[in-house]
Amino acid sequence: MAISRATGLSPTTVRKFAYADTFPERAVRATPTSIIDPYLPLLRSRLANGCENGLQLWRECRDLGYGGSAGQIHRWLQDHRTAPSKHAPHRTDDTAPPAPRTQNPVSIPSPKQLAWLIVKAPETRSIEEANAILQISQDRDAAILIRIVRRFVDLVRRVGTKAHDAGPVFDDWLLGAKRCGLRPVETFAAGLQHDGDAVRAALETSWSSAQVEGQVNKLKLLKRSMYGRGNLELLRRRLILAP
Repeated sequence: MAISRATGLSPTTVRKFAYADTFPERAVRATPTSIIDPYLPLLRSRLANGCENGLQLWRECRDLGYGGSAGQIHRWLQDHRTAPSKHAPHRTDDTAPPAPRTQNPVSIPSPKQLAWLIVKAPETRSIEEANAILQISQDRDAAILIRIVRRFVDLVRRVGTKAHDAGPVFDDWLLGAKRCGLRPVETFAAGLQHDGDAVRAALETSWSSAQVEGQVNKLKLLKRSMYGRGNLELLRRRLILAP
């Protein structure tokens, strides 16, 4: 029996459904269950009443037969908490206003979406995007990261103005990034420090390497498009003689 390469169906199967009055519905996948599902009404009720102590909620669920760990309750609480934890060992900026309480918790976007939201200008964010940033800012490390990234983005966006004070502002940002306590950020800042002169020149002068980067990108594109099918002479001709 021949099988169609495009659809993976045999001619018999295609004819069967071509003359059928109805088509089979796609099977609905069962929603995965969690060990805390039977206790969600209690958790939501206690959270609505203001109880945001993860250990207390775990004890109450345990008394009702819950056999899981307290970590699962803490993870659920972290996703549904509407204000910074009062029991966390670290607090974010004490001067920052508390997060507003909402009836429905904000769904956290994917890491790629969050990266875009952080570098996006705050005034251009939608209400849902602003609430997502506000929710993840409850975490101390996330709040520090957002503050450092936003300062760096604002600094880079000043390149078009070629402000003469960009160098000192960059030095101040570099010092704060190296002492922020986040290892990935500190490593990134250390790398920028090695190229500090080049970074300051890019921020303060009117010179740009955009033309060089464009030609390098063009060369790489040509090389990869003819990989294994041409020699260096052909590559040179395509790069130099091509319009």
